[in-house]
This record gives sequence, structure tokens and C-alpha cells, in this order.
Amino acid sequence: KTLSTRFNAQHASNWHTALKYNNVHVVLIASTASSHFNLIKKIIKNNKIIFCEKPLSCNLRSTKKIYELVKSSKIFFGMALNRRFAKEYLKLKNKIDSGNIGKIETLSFVHRTFNKIGGNAKNDGGLFRDKGIHFFDLANWFVNSKPIEVTAFGSCLIDNSFIRDKDYDTAMILIKYENDVLAQFTFGRRTSYGHEERVEIFGSKGIIHLDTFTNKKKKYDNFNIRFLSSYKKELDVFINHILRKGRNFLFYEGYLSQLISELAIKSIIKRKKILIPKI
Repeated sequence: KTLSTRFNAQHASNWHTALKYNNVHVVLIASTASSHFNLIKKIIKNNKIIFCEKPLSCNLRSTKKIYELVKSSKIFFGMALNRRFAKEYLKLKNKIDSGNIGKIETLSFVHRTFNKIGGNAKNDGGLFRDKGIHFFDLANWFVNSKPIEVTAFGSCLIDNSFIRDKDYDTAMILIKYENDVLAQFTFGRRTSYGHEERVEIFGSKGIIHLDTFTNKKKKYDNFNIRFLSSYKKELDVFINHILRKGRNFLFYEGYLSQLISELAIKSIIKRKKILIPKI
């Protein structure tokens, strides 16, 4: 009520009521991941534009159902992949596309979060859907080729409570692309020195390192504050995309990255590489 008064907006006591308002055209979903599937189904029925935080859902079956629903309904759907809009990653993409390092051959991503103790995969999606999806998307964006297979390993080395939710606190993943490029990922739920996020892109003519986001001096309890500007940029681009009446906003890219997340989990369980189907 306070916010609605401040911004001269209409107030609703629940989201079911808000969906019925004729002057509501866009719905932003930033609730817990476990609620996304049911929310998306309801919003599509009410024919509203959707902007959804990743992941789409917390399992492969529901994720595939959402993909088919969006395709059949032709609803305008946007996915939040905010690292694409961080200036550091935009510069990195420009360097790759300009040919500075030649043809990409390998990529390496390292992401470790400061002091993330205790699992909550049932609500946030877990290590792969919540964290990994960002970096799978960046790799797909940088390589610009179809991912064809994934192999993953996961462990609980920090906190056994992750096991309860069938999640992991430490993982390594390898993805192979159609053009034979290899991408490796290292994820962790704890460091003693602060947020860590590093990227290495190796090409036929050179190499690029990105370590801008790692901060070993200030230990952020919530590393998302390091990406405030990219969140704002992402929403600006999304709104402009709507105004230009463009196609879905990063929906395919987000779905593909979550598909990789789901198949990486399957790879750990099956103890083998998993082929990534074409979409």
C-alpha cells in the first residue's frame, strides 16, 4: 500500500486479483523458483506479457511444459539473464566478436559464493538452476554454437544439508559444442575470501581473462548488489523490446540454459555424459 501510494499505482491484496486488472499489461515474476510454474500458467491464461527470473521451474518436466505453453500461446515472454547486460561481459563479448583472440577453442568459468551455507534447492532451484544457468548462458552467447553434450560431477564438501534437497555445494561441468569448442565450469557454495567470479576465453590468436567481479577485500553477503546496474539495464532493454513489438526476449536462450542445467543434474545421477537435444 505504501508503494502504491508513493507511485500512484493501484493496490491489490493478492496476485490473482491483480491479473484481472485491465490496465496490467506486464507481469514480472521474481518470487521463489518453486512458484514459477503455476504463476506462468495463470498469467498465460490471462494473456499478459511475462518477464520471469530464472529458472522457469524446479524440474525438467515442468520446464518443458512451460516451453510448449509459450510456443502454443504465442505470449510475449522475457527471461532475466542479467549478466548479459553487465558492462564487463558486454566488453568481453565485443572482444570475442571482433576477432581479437581468433577462433574460440576453450572457455573456463569459476564461480564461488561467500559463505552460502544450508541448502534450499526446493525453493531456489539449487546450484545448477539458480547459479549455473547464468554461466551456461554466457558460454552459449560467447561460443555462438549449439551445445551438444554435457558431463557433470557434484559433491557435498561443505554442508551435508544440501543432500537433503538433492543438491550440491561443489560441482564441475564440461560442455561440448557443435563446433568442437569445450567449456568447463567450476561452482562452489563457499569461499573464505569473498565472492569469486572468473572467466578465461582461449582462442587461436590469444587469451582473455576477466576477474573484475571477484572481491577478496569486501565480503558481500549478497553478491547481487554487484550487478545492480545490469538489472536496471536488463529491464530497460526488455521494455524497449516490448515497445518495438519484438519477438520473445531471451526466452529461447533461457530455456536452453536451463535445459543444460537439468541435463547436468541428470549426468551426475546417471554418472555419464548426456546428449543435449536440439530445440
